[in-house]
Amino acid sequence: WAFAKFGVKDLPLLQSISAASLAILAEFDPQGIANTVWAFAKCDFGHGPLFDAIAAASIAQITEFTPQDLASTVWAFSVLKVQNDPLIHAIANEALNKIS
Repeated sequence: WAFAKFGVKDLPLLQSISAASLAILAEFDPQGIANTVWAFAKCDFGHGPLFDAIAAASIAQITEFTPQDLASTVWAFSVLKVQNDPLIHAIANEALNKIS
């Protein structure tokens, strides 16, 4: 998050963070997932395997996401033009559940 906030775009660092995140993604709560994907989007770095894993982890925990988590996650996938239809549908359905 901090690297993204300050505009650090060090490719080897981002690749290392991606690999490390993949190894522990199962431990992330919804806010951790949303913050991670947001940070990568702010750095304009889409790591395919990580984003696939983030999509799966998000879908598994989607009912625990806050509206902010939902927005940050869908924003990050959109900014990086990463298409994951199951995730987008899960986010849309959960957003509807939260507002009804």
